[in-house]
Amino acid sequence: WSDGTAFQASVTLPPLVKPCDGTVEVVEASVFADAASGVSVSVGLIPDYDSTKTRTASVSIAAAGSEARVMRRVDGAQMGEARAMQVSIGDASAVASQWTLHALQVRTKRGATR
Repeated sequence: WSDGTAFQASVTLPPLVKPCDGTVEVVEASVFADAASGVSVSVGLIPDYDSTKTRTASVSIAAAGSEARVMRRVDGAQMGEARAMQVSIGDASAVASQWTLHALQVRTKRGATR
């Protein structure tokens, strides 16, 4: 539902991985969403609960053809070695339309052992 007012929102998820004796690296992220013209989704990677070190990348979820849903890789959504990693997802900018996220996939690998 939308009354035409543009707004921007995001949500920050709990840590995906909290290794006890090592670090985690984010290798890539992708979104699966309903296609939405003029909408870009922003994915932020937050290492060790430190929002000042957030790395943010965004991707358009506009249809390339007639597809109703799109799967998009978020270029630039990589981050190395953190003891805990949070992910935020939301609008890349204020929009007046709604969009639906079906899945956020974040591929990780274990980093160095400390």
